[in-house]
Amino acid sequence: MTKFVHNAPSQDEVYSFNMQVSHSENYTTYRIPLGSTSEGQKERLSRRYGIPVRILEDERELIIKIMNEVG
Repeated sequence: MTKFVHNAPSQDEVYSFNMQVSHSENYTTYRIPLGSTSEGQKERLSRRYGIPVRILEDERELIIKIMNEVG
């Protein structure tokens, strides 16, 4: 599942969710493997990104994309 957001995850979130970060010309992408996340972590992701926990439970990976600043 891919979610486009305006605010980047904090360094703490990147570390605690074991996010893989990649950069392209237009986007910064954060990949979150959901198979290894705990129930509490899924609840945090649900609140942070507005995705119901039941949807996160059915997904293997959550991809967060943020458009890079231009100029």
